[in-house]
Amino acid sequence: MCSQYYEENNESVSYTPINESTKDNASSPKKIKYVNSNSTFKPSHPRPVRILGRRYPLTSTSYKYLEIGIAVGPISTVEIILGDNRGTQLLLPAPIWDALIEKRAEIKECVLSVSSDSPPIWIEEFVIEFTKIHNVKLIKFSLANISLYYTIETLNNLFNHVKCINLMRSQLFENTHRINIQFINFVNVLKQNGVTPKTNLSCIANMICNSKYFDDDSLIDCELLACALNILVYTANI
Repeated sequence: MCSQYYEENNESVSYTPINESTKDNASSPKKIKYVNSNSTFKPSHPRPVRILGRRYPLTSTSYKYLEIGIAVGPISTVEIILGDNRGTQLLLPAPIWDALIEKRAEIKECVLSVSSDSPPIWIEEFVIEFTKIHNVKLIKFSLANISLYYTIETLNNLFNHVKCINLMRSQLFENTHRINIQFINFVNVLKQNGVTPKTNLSCIANMICNSKYFDDDSLIDCELLACALNILVYTANI
């Protein structure tokens, strides 16, 4: 029987598998805090994680990247992200990504235009603006008060990855059904074993590994185990 204990600052498992060529500086791990309410500890919502993902560097230094992966949860979804190694991320819903790609010729035309006052392009709440900083033409992507700036070269690199993203999105979508099934199976294992936010994470991992549902040869199962323990525990206790 695994011993149980309480850690006020229990570290979250937040690894996202990425392309090995990416060398972004890893951000410092975030903490999951538990709140004492009527003597019952309840976890705050853990940091989202994605599995089966791939990250494509858009600059030679990997400062900016394009990432795609499956966001884990009771209903898993394929996500496309534009980000940088400072932690800035734009999560693009599929319709916005598709519209962005459809407008790439128009965007390039605005970038190459002699005029410096090209009007912004709106795709729902996603805004594409054209500006200059120190006489360098830049493209500004903004969504939900978060912005990223791209040079023409970085923008071209982004569009060069369109076929990769389309193929990856199709393959990942085919895996969401199994992820949803295994997520619920693992949550039920934790419920049946009475797992709480006080339970040692190593103990929780052993419960899942020793269950009839876990397959050592399944990358989905292994990445759920490696990346999503806090989300599984949270779901088992809500």
